[in-house]
Amino acid sequence: MSELESKLLMKMTLEDVTVREVGTTPKGERRFATIGGGHFEGPDLKGKVMPGGSDWMSGRGNGSVVMNGRLSLRTDDGHVIAMRYRGAMDGAPDVLARHAEGEPVDESEYYLRFVTYFETTLYKYGWLNHLVGVGVGHREAAGPVYNIYHVL
Repeated sequence: MSELESKLLMKMTLEDVTVREVGTTPKGERRFATIGGGHFEGPDLKGKVMPGGSDWMSGRGNGSVVMNGRLSLRTDDGHVIAMRYRGAMDGAPDVLARHAEGEPVDESEYYLRFVTYFETTLYKYGWLNHLVGVGVGHREAAGPVYNIYHVL
């Protein structure tokens, strides 16, 4: 049996994140975040997160959250990459409540993981079209920070 291997693809910081509450629907608690920008950098690519991305969050009955995000990335050499991700955040109810209120919470107190996929038309970055990434996230004062790894 092969061991799972990965390498750092990029570190991404999201900025100007605005969360809007939708409320409780028949399918659970709903809110979404609009992303105003940010930046990313890794060994093989770097650039800016373009304004207009979003993360739709669905609350589960136990307080955990399912994330469903879409971002547009512009590399430092001017090319656009579409990024989508789906994941989960979980932790003790009081920790998740503090996190939802924007209070500082140490990343060791909760679990935030996601799977990400990329799409681009440019040959230079075409290798992104074929990889699966796994993200590990936490929030700092400026906004969410994601370390995204290429699963080899």
